[in-house]
Amino acid sequence: MQRIRDSILIRICIAALVTLSLASTSAVMAQPLQIAQDSGPGNTTDEDAEDRQQENTPQPEGTYTGPVYGYSLEYNPDVWTLDAEIQEGRVDGVRLVSDNSTYTIWAWDAYGNDPLACLDGEVEYYSSELDAISDWEPALDANGDDLRYESENLAWGVYNLNFTTNSGATVPLVDYISCEPIPGQDAVLIVLLSTSPETYNAELDLALDVLDTLQFSDAANSSTGEEPVDTTSVEIDTNLAGSVYTSPIYGFTAEIPLEWQILDESTDGGDERLVVGNGTSIVTLWATDQYAGDLAGCVDFAAQSSGLDLVLDSDASGGDFRGVYRNEAFGNFVYEQDGVQMMYFINCQAIPGTDGFLILTQDVEYDQFTNERRFRTDIENSIVMPE
Repeated sequence: MQRIRDSILIRICIAALVTLSLASTSAVMAQPLQIAQDSGPGNTTDEDAEDRQQENTPQPEGTYTGPVYGYSLEYNPDVWTLDAEIQEGRVDGVRLVSDNSTYTIWAWDAYGNDPLACLDGEVEYYSSELDAISDWEPALDANGDDLRYESENLAWGVYNLNFTTNSGATVPLVDYISCEPIPGQDAVLIVLLSTSPETYNAELDLALDVLDTLQFSDAANSSTGEEPVDTTSVEIDTNLAGSVYTSPIYGFTAEIPLEWQILDESTDGGDERLVVGNGTSIVTLWATDQYAGDLAGCVDFAAQSSGLDLVLDSDASGGDFRGVYRNEAFGNFVYEQDGVQMMYFINCQAIPGTDGFLILTQDVEYDQFTNERRFRTDIENSIVMPE
């Protein structure tokens, strides 16, 4: 069984890999939203002008609903300040600012529903048509490849640049741009996060918290008379319903955030496995009745069953990095794969009312473990055992 998803959150796994060559700066002057070419100010119809002149109903703090395309999102006012609500003809959106970033989310019909054309168009605009921007170049991952993703449902890229302020100062910035089609509309949703190199990873996390809340309206889905289109997944056969996985044998549930792609799903007698990856980590939920013992022994059982040459990692005091607390046990193991040091995390807990144990593992490069830990804990903390 398998499920493949092109999610707007798939980029999370890339954030920690950005290779930034720009010098650090404490000043961040993010460029404002620019609506280029055919649909900008001066190119609107009389009807568009009337739309602009209509007074918008104030929206509750921390929320935004696009008046043209009907999508909605929520943001934390303690993190983001509303800088502007945008409505210009067939464009709507919102611009948020934080202490370190400018974050704009807007919808536009200039590219139809083609996310790749959108990304290329936005890159062309920002890289060549704004005098304040210079030295535009793609950011690179750890392998020296462009940080860029393309699919029918999403296109995104990360870019280094220099920005010249009105006072003449030049500061380095990192821009994240993404485009995705709006279901039922001949338009795309465009995201631009602009921040400093040293704050990029942290600010992207905050930006993605907002995108986690993104919802497209039923009206948008039905405006063409067609059935709503699921742009985040291609269903094959899975025990995942939306983002909730339900164990077919043991009955526990877990939330699988959209940045994870299901790599494998299987059941065999009293043994079931769900394997998901985000491009950097592989997390496995393995429920089994093959082990009968205490929690500490379950960790050793899982380590032996991995087929890897695992060695316990050391904690800060030099002792074995493992422990038992409440109804769970864990261990951090290391091993080498193709010359790269890897981390293999194991967590065990008994499944109430059964003879089974739930074993959660995370397999990730050692250097990425700290960054990737929180993505695993999103899944780990969401597990609800049967009563």
